[in-house]
Amino acid sequence: MIDTIVLTLKTGMYTIFEPDYFSPSTKGLTDPTAGYYRLGGRSNITCKQNPTSNELKRGIYKPRLTVTKRINRAGNFEIPLKIEFSIPKLLYGNNFDELTNEDFPAVIQKLKAVLKEMGVYLFEKNLVNAPVSSVHYSKNIALTDYTTPYTYLEQLTKLNINKRLDTNRTDFRNEGHSFKYRANSFEIAFYDKIKDLQQAKISEKRAEEKDNTLQLGLFDSLKQRKPFEVLRFEVRLNQRQKINQILKKIGKEVEPTFTNIVRLQSISDHLG
Repeated sequence: MIDTIVLTLKTGMYTIFEPDYFSPSTKGLTDPTAGYYRLGGRSNITCKQNPTSNELKRGIYKPRLTVTKRINRAGNFEIPLKIEFSIPKLLYGNNFDELTNEDFPAVIQKLKAVLKEMGVYLFEKNLVNAPVSSVHYSKNIALTDYTTPYTYLEQLTKLNINKRLDTNRTDFRNEGHSFKYRANSFEIAFYDKIKDLQQAKISEKRAEEKDNTLQLGLFDSLKQRKPFEVLRFEVRLNQRQKINQILKKIGKEVEPTFTNIVRLQSISDHLG
């Protein structure tokens, strides 16, 4: 299934009616009376709005929003809006439950409503056809035979993988937590899902996932079920160019928009 997705909307595809909800306020990006912000050393400036820890603890999930003013290749100013969110967390409050294509209309309505609460308005057609700049596919593999994720993670470290990839294994204290294959444009990760929730209870920075605070209560119910462990597998396509490359490889040369990517949820099966 698709978990995290990043939509990047061009200027004119969205309207911000509560600029002060962002930090810093987006007023300085477009309003001359507010005083234009000076662009930084990289010729851009960003305004962000993220879910707070308190909201996540209360079960309120929101996307991470980033508005950037920058100079494009043509030498003109542009102000795109990046919307990063976990689709299942938005709809269900967790990413254990898996989505289907039939859930897409509900996702659109939920996302549109939440964005409005965050001071951003979009026409539904712009949201449906929003360009996708990054997408993470995932699978939760339940282990009920008394094996643990560490058993599989340990074997993964022994594989002779393609040398073009950078291999990084991260251990949290005495237990193997995750194993990743990384390249510039994509990443493949395997990790202990329940262990990740434990780490998030200590600190979000120690967890593999973002915004785990939202689903910490799931661990309390899972620990009552024995045997029950979860190995999580993710394929993270982090560049639009890589998404296009995979679409071409599987013979689905369509524009990587929100609706098209959701319809092609099996794309991760074809990643070589």
